[in-house]
Amino acid sequence: MSKVRIVTGSVGASEGLVEIEYEIDDLQDLDGFFSKIATIQIHSE
Repeated sequence: MSKVRIVTGSVGASEGLVEIEYEIDDLQDLDGFFSKIATIQIHSE
């Protein structure tokens, strides 16, 4: 993943709302991420 952006307190949104955006280089990068989290027990269910 090349870029990460954290957004909080947007106009019209709850002040407790936190958004995290990830910009990926390609779908292979995304597939690698999903493969990695699949090894974590709670995500594999």
